[in-house]
Amino acid sequence: TPLKQTASGSEENMSSFGGIQVHERTKRVIEEIHPELIEKGRIDDFRTTLRPGASRQEAASGFFELLVLATKHNLVGLNQQDAYGPIRITPTEKLKSIPAM
Repeated sequence: TPLKQTASGSEENMSSFGGIQVHERTKRVIEEIHPELIEKGRIDDFRTTLRPGASRQEAASGFFELLVLATKHNLVGLNQQDAYGPIRITPTEKLKSIPAM
């Protein structure tokens, strides 16, 4: 079935970050923001993590990976005070215990 093909295909795209198995896309996102999160203790606006001129699809994909990092792996915290306002990213203790790559 297509579901089984997707599941087995996604296993091939797994990688390790600090001993945690994550998808390669998720790993790219966390490797990019990890140094700033550790150095500054937070990223005040998710949009600053996007490349200039990023498409809506790229922004949505990046945000999805942050949701995975927050909910499945407990590596970041996400906070948004107002609708359509900036989304703050903070490192969890679990992320702080992983040395910068």
